[in-house]
Amino acid sequence: MLGFSRREKVAVLFLLCFFIAGLLLYWYRDNYSPLPDTQGINIKLTADDTARQVAVQGKKKSEGLSIEINSAEESDFEKLPGIGRVTAARIVSFRKANGGFESISQLMDVKGIGEKIFNRIKPYVFVKKQNNN
Repeated sequence: MLGFSRREKVAVLFLLCFFIAGLLLYWYRDNYSPLPDTQGINIKLTADDTARQVAVQGKKKSEGLSIEINSAEESDFEKLPGIGRVTAARIVSFRKANGGFESISQLMDVKGIGEKIFNRIKPYVFVKKQNNN
């Protein structure tokens, strides 16, 4: 075969097989691909969609959890996604120093809880309305 040594012939044959296999895979992908063509799809997420996704991701740790923030202990707060031991202690300290929470949005006044973490824990916390009757 054109003056090639035995090793050269094997190398050329090996490369030729991989080239043909690549062409077959390319042809198969173009003609029988199980995945839809997504080049023309634009998906825009709103802040609410993002918050829902984060809440769904956090459900692994806190599924079915509902915490009344004016009576919960530190260990209860630690069950919330994104809340650790230190932040749980800060929530309880803030609650004691300020006489409790009037709304869940006051959680963002606690050091370590910004908008991102607040949106993650929002589905799991509530404030019990006090009756003054």
